[in-house]
Amino acid sequence: MAYTAGKGTKLQLSISSTLTDIAQVVSMTPPSMEMGTVETTHLLSTWREYISTIPDGGSIDFTLEWDASHATHAALWTAFQGGAVETWKVLFTDTGAATVGFSGIVTGYAFDEIAVDGVVTASLSVKLTGPVVITP
Repeated sequence: MAYTAGKGTKLQLSISSTLTDIAQVVSMTPPSMEMGTVETTHLLSTWREYISTIPDGGSIDFTLEWDASHATHAALWTAFQGGAVETWKVLFTDTGAATVGFSGIVTGYAFDEIAVDGVVTASLSVKLTGPVVITP
């Protein structure tokens, strides 16, 4: 059985129409997709019944070691303030270089606790909009 290491996984944001690696990402939770449902249970049903509706791409959350002077961190702040839909991609480290591509809006930008024996980190959230494309 093959395994995919987390180390080396990249998160990219389209900056000036070029997918660019976001610097100093220390952790991320890739999109958590969910299929919507509508209940169709009726009076003769013996169990609750549902049909699918439309998928929701969910969101992606990531933490980075914050550097105010880094171009990709400045671009993230600009994306948050602008509220525009941006193009994103997660690149995995497997042999086939699998990817997860999506569009999304930066909806959360929070600085984490600052401690004397640590580095400044920020946690960001991106709400997906539209389809998710997984390429094995």
